[in-house]
Amino acid sequence: MIAVRKLAQMPESTGMRKAARQLESLVHSGMRYDAVDRSYLLDLIGWLASICQKDANQDFRSLGWQVDRLEKVLRDDALEEAVCRRELDNLRAVLLACLGMEPAEWDLLAPEQHLVVHTDSNDRQVSPIAHLALYLDGIRSPFNVGSILRTADAMGVRSVYLSPDTTSPEHQRARRSAMNAVVSWDWLSPDDLPEREPLLVALETGGQSIADYSMPAEPFCLILGSEELGIQPSLLNACQGRVSLPMFGSKASLNVGAAAAAALQVLIAQSIRVAG
Repeated sequence: MIAVRKLAQMPESTGMRKAARQLESLVHSGMRYDAVDRSYLLDLIGWLASICQKDANQDFRSLGWQVDRLEKVLRDDALEEAVCRRELDNLRAVLLACLGMEPAEWDLLAPEQHLVVHTDSNDRQVSPIAHLALYLDGIRSPFNVGSILRTADAMGVRSVYLSPDTTSPEHQRARRSAMNAVVSWDWLSPDDLPEREPLLVALETGGQSIADYSMPAEPFCLILGSEELGIQPSLLNACQGRVSLPMFGSKASLNVGAAAAAALQVLIAQSIRVAG
């Protein structure tokens, strides 16, 4: 670890950035939580507190508040590891905000070794929507593609198809937002989709409320459209059903990743309710 006195000798933003990296390392690799680590962290937050006194903007006020919280945790004789890790991670996030660096979702999650990743289908329960596939039609955002793959894995869908103009799941940002999702996916032209999946249902505005929709018992494919243009007309015309998420606010639609998660959860809840 870099000595606090050396951090204090650096340009302020450089020292804060290096401090944030050290906090990330402590959170992810684990601490000994002994006198050495406590002493170092108390020195570190003492230096950060001195910075807060020089700047009164909102981010630095938040930094001062987080420094106070962490100091109380560190001085508690009954220090709890989970509480300390959380406060260290919160301090890291506030430091990044002070530097104008907004952390992304994957930066806020525990490291890979703390995630439960299923690689063997025998370890998984059969999903109530295991007969459902997804088709991504012209989805351009790599974050949305990765998010949908992660949702598809979590909900246990059969497979995911991607139109040729959808961003590749191999894109760096898609891979990061997918968070090691284990789900079958393949490229498929919209012209070939009806032959591969005879029963097509569109998730699109202006359709039947998904809350009132009776999910087919046979395999079917739910189509998710482009963030900007929705589902292309020829594909929409080929669908045997069209469902929508009820909207009650001023916005008439959701981000496609959020819409996918909401729709799949509704279908799972319906299936469980019918089975029960």
